[in-house]
Parts: sequence; C-alpha cells; structure tokens
Amino acid sequence: MPDLEINDISEFLCKYVVPHLDIEKCDERVIVHKQCKIKSLNKSQYIEDLARLCTDHVFNIKSFACDGFAGQKVSSHQNLTNLPQKTLLVKLLNTVQH
Repeated sequence: MPDLEINDISEFLCKYVVPHLDIEKCDERVIVHKQCKIKSLNKSQYIEDLARLCTDHVFNIKSFACDGFAGQKVSSHQNLTNLPQKTLLVKLLNTVQH
C-alpha cells in the first residue's frame, strides 16, 4: 500500500501549485492566522510562506487565544455577534490600521 499524504490547503498550494506560478508581489498588508490544529501538526509555515510570496508586509497573529472555530464562523454567520471572535476581529482591524 502506498503512503498516504494528507495536506492542509496551504501546504498543498506550496508544494504542488506555487512552483508552476509566476507570482508578482503587491504592496498590501496581510494578516496571517495560524490555526491551532495546523500548528499542532507543525505545518503552520506554509500559510506564512504563501503570504510572503504575495507581499513583504506580513503580520502574524501571535497574541490572541484560540477562537475554537478555525476562523470560519464569524464571517459566515452574521448573527454570531457576542462571541470572542468579534472582539478578536476588532482588535485585528485596529492593529492593522495603526
């Protein structure tokens, strides 16, 4: 039986898609949130690598606790207004704007 390789989307892109692309950097700021599960698998470098291919202005979120939702609930469910993610989002926006 051949070995099975399971990749996070950012790992897959770095390994198999990016080598075939001609990427031109932009002058935009990017915030990178390395999800807890990806960090626990020691695969968080891929998301930052992708961001750094696109811009030199990459900011890592290191001081915020895990939101438990992998960053998906707030953006897709507008009725979730009293969750910690809303506070996190406001802090992020304030950090980037200053």
